[in-house]
Amino acid sequence: MTNLDNPFEPRGWARAGGAALLIFGIGLPIAALFTELMTGMCADALFDPLPTPLHAVLVLFVAASNAWVWFVVAKRPNRRHHRWATWANAIAIGVAGVYSVMFLPLLPLSTLAILFYGLGLLPWAPVGALISALRLRVHLERYADAERLPFSTWKGILLGIALLVVIDVPATVTRIGAHMAISPVEARQARGLSLLRTFGNEETLLRMCYVRSAKSTDLLGAFLDVSAPITSEAARDLYYRTTGRAFNSVPPPIDMQRGQSFRWWQFDSDQGTGNVGERLDELWLASSRLDGSVAADAAVGYLEWTMVFRNASFQQREARTQIALPPGAVVSRVTLWVDGEEREAAFAGRRETTAAYRAVVSQRRDPVLVTSAGPDRISLQLFPVPSQGEMKVRIGMTIPLTLRNIHEGVMRLPYFHERNFDVRESLRHSVWIESKSKLTGMVRAEVKDDELSGRAAKVTATRGDLNFAWSPDTRDAAYIVRQTILDDASVVRPKRMVLVVDGSGPMSAMAKELAQSVAHVPDAVDLRLVFAHDGVDDSRAVSAYSGSDAAREIRSYDYVGGHDNTAALVRGLDLASAQPEKVRDLEAEWDRRAAEFTELSQREPLPESPKKKRAK
Repeated sequence: MTNLDNPFEPRGWARAGGAALLIFGIGLPIAALFTELMTGMCADALFDPLPTPLHAVLVLFVAASNAWVWFVVAKRPNRRHHRWATWANAIAIGVAGVYSVMFLPLLPLSTLAILFYGLGLLPWAPVGALISALRLRVHLERYADAERLPFSTWKGILLGIALLVVIDVPATVTRIGAHMAISPVEARQARGLSLLRTFGNEETLLRMCYVRSAKSTDLLGAFLDVSAPITSEAARDLYYRTTGRAFNSVPPPIDMQRGQSFRWWQFDSDQGTGNVGERLDELWLASSRLDGSVAADAAVGYLEWTMVFRNASFQQREARTQIALPPGAVVSRVTLWVDGEEREAAFAGRRETTAAYRAVVSQRRDPVLVTSAGPDRISLQLFPVPSQGEMKVRIGMTIPLTLRNIHEGVMRLPYFHERNFDVRESLRHSVWIESKSKLTGMVRAEVKDDELSGRAAKVTATRGDLNFAWSPDTRDAAYIVRQTILDDASVVRPKRMVLVVDGSGPMSAMAKELAQSVAHVPDAVDLRLVFAHDGVDDSRAVSAYSGSDAAREIRSYDYVGGHDNTAALVRGLDLASAQPEKVRDLEAEWDRRAAEFTELSQREPLPESPKKKRAK
């Protein structure tokens, strides 16, 4: 029974905290929760307090716990209600305490921000909930003392902290792996990448790629970010090395998407640069059409890709993308629509065109820049896509057919490799290819964006028996350009072949097809394999392979993550250029130099340059 004469027993609203509890312990946490869920305001500018639905449930539990415990202590508790209220209150103190620590650095500035629409009150929500829970704890303890009931505080508080720690384990492991992977020590880098690929959380790593703080509620991850922050550029490299995909080839993190409707402004740090950068809110591809023709006998095709970009934001945007061209294709025409009129682009050197583009961007005029971005790849930059408006561009490309045999040629379609704009699920690329010859494949089609990069995104043309073609030289009418298709008898069989294979994860989809091709290599050819895998994996280059053995190695290789193929290509060129009898000596020399470099780098740092010494 409750002792009615007990002076410590709370009675009524006032003894439980009154209006202050209702506002700061219940109302403010609920307001902060739903504001963040709808806008992603804190996640976009500072750190993400609600990276998973479980975090939102725990925050809601804090407000619900304060409401229930207030009801219990205000309406004279009984023993059963007191026990459960004690546990709920302790868990709420643990959760609110962690969030209060995370928001503590923001409180001085948020106090000033209270003057602006009251938004500065939101960072105070964890502190308000914590103080209210502690105040209610006093009432629960007084009742326990009066009734001589067992009363424990730390078990419930530790349970609340443990719940947050457990649901933050994927984010914490990801941050630990990321900090290991950017270490200057090669062995530590390898362990970090292995940890990211095995246990890392892709959503957390993706969030780190964007230009903002990637912190979350995990305390260890927050400490690591403060002691050794990871830049967005480093995170983007790690995302590729972990998943084998560019960070902007996938949709932005969920917390960024949920606030798109409420953001009025987003800074684009990559505007005017050569980087594709992060996905921009409310910028998407509104329509896409690929029109082309194929001259099968000449083994050449021409394709025009017309794109319309839509910007629904309140600021001008720059559309940027890297486009993967068909093998051997070159851009031969670029057209931009300005005020509804077509404007043909001029061709010039890379340095001159880039400088001119940046100058025009600074003047807010209408330029388009197309430059090479590697073999069979171009970079497209388009500015400005006007606020609440559209911009249209067309790229013409000349494409040599890939001949399966003298009577059959294949033309692949281009696709987006990276992009800073969205391609919505409802969009279809309209494909229309014409020819006087028989065509099969994607001749008339409405294609999804992910299908454009698939194996079926090609057109096959039937050829005649012609093995040469000619056309006038557009630069000098006095000359013609003549091409000849070599038959099989003209091909010289190599004595030695070095096959450099990308060990990245996406390569696994092509491994079977590559193995089928390699299986037909004659046994007389000295075949070596070099895999690009976190550096160079040339353990299979020690001995020559038959075609069937090489095919088996390619099929069984562990393709994972993303890799830089440069070192593997250099290694392959060294092996290919060496005499057969000197290959083993070259391998031994390679291993010896690598071991000496590793030993030297671990033994002592590189000496300072005389220029740095003089500066000191």
